[in-house]
Amino acid sequence: DTLSDHHKRSQYDRSRITDAGWTAQKSGHGVIKKAYNEGIKAYKKGRYEDAARHFMAAAEKDSKNALYCTWLGLSLLELKDKLHEAKKWCEQAVSLDPLNANYHINLALVYKEIGAESLFMKYINKALAIAPANKRAAIWLDKQDKEQDRPIINRIRSFISLKKK
Repeated sequence: DTLSDHHKRSQYDRSRITDAGWTAQKSGHGVIKKAYNEGIKAYKKGRYEDAARHFMAAAEKDSKNALYCTWLGLSLLELKDKLHEAKKWCEQAVSLDPLNANYHINLALVYKEIGAESLFMKYINKALAIAPANKRAAIWLDKQDKEQDRPIINRIRSFISLKKK
């Protein structure tokens, strides 16, 4: 019946093509998702090099996925000697999904680590403009305010102790 009826045959052919495409896409997606999940596990355990490696594998396969990019940036941020790369990946996440407040916060944290306070504030404020109730942005803004209220000598001591690490 299906093969002899032009309409039914057409539907059958389309479903086979769609099913085959979905299976191929799903299997590729599974590998990427596994790399992402392994990255999350490693990050939570403080194994940032492993996390960065897993997130890099995911981001290389799906470079348009802002989530993979931002987690790669955060992992590289923790490595301290990879700040330039961390900045690149966090910027990529922001450009892919400019309405995600957390991606702006992640980029802000890279700028904070670099010492670019004005850029840190710019991206924290962008995050708050996108999501005024974002607790993470509010916490960082509050920390920044407290740091600025400290006497100058305490800020210098903090800066010097950070440089020694």
